[in-house]
Amino acid sequence: MDKPKNNTEEHSSFLDDRRLVVTLHGIRTFGGWQEQLEALITDEFGRNTVKVINYKYGFFSVIAFIIPFFRWLVVRRFRSELLYWEKKKNWHRIDIIGHSFGTHVLAWALHGIPRQERPRIHTIILAGSVLRGSFPWRDLVGDTVLRVINDCGSKDKVLLVNQLFVLFTGMAGRAGFSGATHGGFRNRFFEFGHSGYFYNKDGRLDVSWAREFWLPLFRGDKPVDPYDERRPPTVLDGAVETFANNAEPVKLAVYFAPLFFATIWIWGLYVGEEEARRFAEQAQSKIEASLVAEKDATRIAGEQRDLAQVRLREFERSESMLLAGEAKRLVNAGNASAAALVALRGLPALNREAGNRPLVSEVLMALNESYFNLNEKAFLEVTSTDIFEISTDGNFALTNGNDLNAVLLNIRTNKVISVFRVGWDGMAFFNPSNSSIWVVNTYAGAYTIRSFDAENGEFIEELSNPEEFRDFAISADRTRAVKVFDRVVKIWDTEEMKLLSSFPHGADSPKFEELSHDGRSAVLEVSPERYRVFNLLTGSMIGEFDVDREHSVITALSSDGSRMIIWGEQLWNTKTGTLVKRIPGNMSIRGINHKHALFSPNGSQYIVPQSEYSVLAGNSSDGAELFEIDSPGSKISGFYYSKNGDWIIVTNLAGEVTIWNSRTGQQIEKLAGHSNIINVVYGDESKRSVYVGDFNSVKVWSTGPRTPDFIFSEHTGPSLISISPDSRWLATGSIDQSAAIWDLHRGKRTAKLTGHVAAVYAAEFNPHSTILITGSADGTARVWDVPSGIPIETLEPKSGSPILAIAHSQSGNQIAVLQEDGSVTMWASETYQMTSSFQSRRGAYQFSFSDDDKQLQLRGRSFAEIWDPNVARKLFEIEHRTETSHAYRIDENGESIGIERESASGIFWDGAHVHFGKSYAPQNYRDPEVFHSSYVQNLSDRFQGSVDSIGNRDVLRILDRDAGQRVTLQGHSSEITAASIGSGGQFAATASNDGTIRLWSVEEQRSLAVFEGHSDNAMAILLSNDGTSLVSTGKDNEVRVWKLYPQFSNLIVKVCSILRRDLSLLDRTILTNSSLQQDLPEKSFLNSGEMPKICVELIAFPDTEFVK
Repeated sequence: MDKPKNNTEEHSSFLDDRRLVVTLHGIRTFGGWQEQLEALITDEFGRNTVKVINYKYGFFSVIAFIIPFFRWLVVRRFRSELLYWEKKKNWHRIDIIGHSFGTHVLAWALHGIPRQERPRIHTIILAGSVLRGSFPWRDLVGDTVLRVINDCGSKDKVLLVNQLFVLFTGMAGRAGFSGATHGGFRNRFFEFGHSGYFYNKDGRLDVSWAREFWLPLFRGDKPVDPYDERRPPTVLDGAVETFANNAEPVKLAVYFAPLFFATIWIWGLYVGEEEARRFAEQAQSKIEASLVAEKDATRIAGEQRDLAQVRLREFERSESMLLAGEAKRLVNAGNASAAALVALRGLPALNREAGNRPLVSEVLMALNESYFNLNEKAFLEVTSTDIFEISTDGNFALTNGNDLNAVLLNIRTNKVISVFRVGWDGMAFFNPSNSSIWVVNTYAGAYTIRSFDAENGEFIEELSNPEEFRDFAISADRTRAVKVFDRVVKIWDTEEMKLLSSFPHGADSPKFEELSHDGRSAVLEVSPERYRVFNLLTGSMIGEFDVDREHSVITALSSDGSRMIIWGEQLWNTKTGTLVKRIPGNMSIRGINHKHALFSPNGSQYIVPQSEYSVLAGNSSDGAELFEIDSPGSKISGFYYSKNGDWIIVTNLAGEVTIWNSRTGQQIEKLAGHSNIINVVYGDESKRSVYVGDFNSVKVWSTGPRTPDFIFSEHTGPSLISISPDSRWLATGSIDQSAAIWDLHRGKRTAKLTGHVAAVYAAEFNPHSTILITGSADGTARVWDVPSGIPIETLEPKSGSPILAIAHSQSGNQIAVLQEDGSVTMWASETYQMTSSFQSRRGAYQFSFSDDDKQLQLRGRSFAEIWDPNVARKLFEIEHRTETSHAYRIDENGESIGIERESASGIFWDGAHVHFGKSYAPQNYRDPEVFHSSYVQNLSDRFQGSVDSIGNRDVLRILDRDAGQRVTLQGHSSEITAASIGSGGQFAATASNDGTIRLWSVEEQRSLAVFEGHSDNAMAILLSNDGTSLVSTGKDNEVRVWKLYPQFSNLIVKVCSILRRDLSLLDRTILTNSSLQQDLPEKSFLNSGEMPKICVELIAFPDTEFVK
């Protein structure tokens, strides 16, 4: 710690006129130090130029100090004395020094003088001050006092006792004054106790400290420099300081409690006597009224109990709504773990017999959304981690910490397998094939290598080399080890630690400077300010150049050795020794990643810190700037390239990790929830994992889209999909002439349906989800039992044309079958007998019943027809203005049809690629245009949608026709190939050529979750009626299923396990800073440090089915 600078000036200015110095001592002392200080000052400046007055108020006891009145008497006497001396002479300068109680006396004496009568004080020095930290110096400094220096003893236990027990005093001499400080008002902190200003460690009076730190303050009036010797406080220190700083209410309560209770006791005696008299008078009347009151009380108690229950449920519902909103905010902030925890607070108890809060759907939605983003895969607890390695299969982690140990862990089980001692200069790492672990120790120019099994940590062999070397390094990808000797450089293959090559470096005193990521190139300092770059594989020298070592530091080297970054600001061509470009890096930013620049693994790109809040990426060949990565709101603490260089990973001091596409500069993902500062990150694109280490833990995050819960690949060709109305069953059909029934809850096939002799084009469940009807190009429709798949009946329309669509009436009494030639046949669902038929236009490919079953609506690519199915009569027909315009609606009376187009804005509400309603079945596998045609099912529904293009990206637009509102959902980076809107209009789903499927909140117009798409285009996507399942089908012949609402008991187990592991992170740190603190009337549970009640109950009731 640097000592404060002596603000020395010429003595001549000090000697111009006389100065007055006043000193005041503390309690329980006669102020022996005052005379010592007087001698020190007069010896330094001469007795003829300074007048020192040592104010004595006698021996002041602790008892007198505790009583405010006696303190006031001393202050009053000193105030008179100060005014007397101030008026006695026209002083050039007045300085006052006070210790302990003396600081209280001088401060309040000055404050009590009217402003116009106050003497002008040049400098006040306070030592061990008993003033409160909030003393109003603003009324004095600048107007009355030029400078105030408050010297504090951080080990001053006397002031801590004073703070806890003496009224209207504080411990400013230990913790400093609060508020703004500057050169004229400064707190300085020293590592000693209450009397350390005047006594040495042996307890003898010694003013040498005052000579060093106070005498300079009498020379001139320069601003005072900061000074702080304090060490970082421990948790206990922080708790003590916090309690002491807030002790004033406790002191007041302790001092006034006896007086208060005495008053209450005396008043109680008086009131008791009066009450006894009244009681005697009222006793008789109360007895007479007791029978009537008992009956009324029973009735009122029941009413109040019911009212209290209603109010409690209303309060709990409001509280749950607040919790749901806060959970959504936390998800948007990237903290899914905390969001899930907040949502858990709003769920009913599992033990329903104990009484329950209402189940609020918004809480379930918030919990489910947090589940979408809960991508933490593992949490590894370690004692220390500076570097860590991940095995190729992603199952094992190897940490190297500052505790001189390396730890091998199993990521799946979070179990420590083995601990290796590596020492100060050693390290442990996986060999490239991950068959073993190398533990390298270097000491005094020699090294020892031990080999251990990578799975169980068992010792294999030891290799040693007695040759002394000058420097040693291992490449970042762990494929090569390099040693620099006096005359040669040797390179080893780390697979088996065999020597690859050796070549002379041609230097007398070489020093290793920088090694490329893959160990192919290295920079050696061959003499002061002269460097050589070598290709380590061939031993050839790439280039040689001179660098001003005093002002330049080599911070990064590309893999091929052709580019080098110096001082984080200069990009050099090592082959020619010329500067390629000055880059706007910032070498002054320290502590970032232990590096000030990085090249990508292939050397084509570099990143440098541009400011405390941004990182710049550039092209290595010419230095051109590519893009900038910002971290608004929190300073960047590190930046990294992933294993293959596809990601740039940036960390900040807020514990957030953001992943960016290194080619486009677009953000891929944000991970939050780290309690400590992150000091190391490793990203592996092939595993879609990010490993984040802080000081004592490593978190493993899954990144990218969520994989399907189930994948069905039953069929050999593209599949149609249809979900039952109760959302339990899924039907698939294909051109391979087969169909199947699947259980969406268990992800298993319940029946394979065979019997058709041509492609299956249609599948439809009845309203009760007990019957499935499939239609085929063979001209037949087959009826199957659900879920057994037992065949019930075969429907054979007369025309024999391929069946394109099947529809059930809303009542379930009728079945309609549409064929390719336009013929429609009606069947009774009880007898499966044909009741009527009619001929529509050829080209219709979709149809449905109206809500009241009075109309049957047929749709083609360029027309629509409305029929009365009961009498087989066409009511009316409409021709579309264009083949792509399919947005039309029939009013409640069936009398009008309109097409909505907004060609001026480019918004076409034509339902392009968008599905509404219960099921999807491609109409004709032979005609791609029909197969991918724009259509809308259940056109009488409230919501209507379209897919439009903005630039080269597609967006989904949704029209709420009843509310007259339009919503745009934008987020895909490529064409949308399929879309679906839930039956309630709350959620939508889209599939895109960018390889992802997204779930959307229609009301909030934002993406809730991203799912892994098909390897080829998705052709259709469906949301189940209850919103618990998302199903897609694609050209890759796969049907993918995601469970949007899993069994919540499983989710609760996952979140509660995280909570049990790190309660302080999720509950205390995040939730106590949450916006809930301002909104919830009752918030004590947020600060309780306890697990949510539902987590505790889950342990007691592990088999409880909470929500399905």
